[in-house]
Amino acid sequence: MSYLYNIYDYLTHVFKELPNAQSIEDVEALLPWNANLV
Repeated sequence: MSYLYNIYDYLTHVFKELPNAQSIEDVEALLPWNANLV
């Protein structure tokens, strides 16, 4: 079940930050293997 919370946290982070992305590097930083949710 904690796996679902991690997905929720990740998607919340992406949808919050994506509108502020100014470059492809900003978007790439939001990919799951680059995102830092700590």
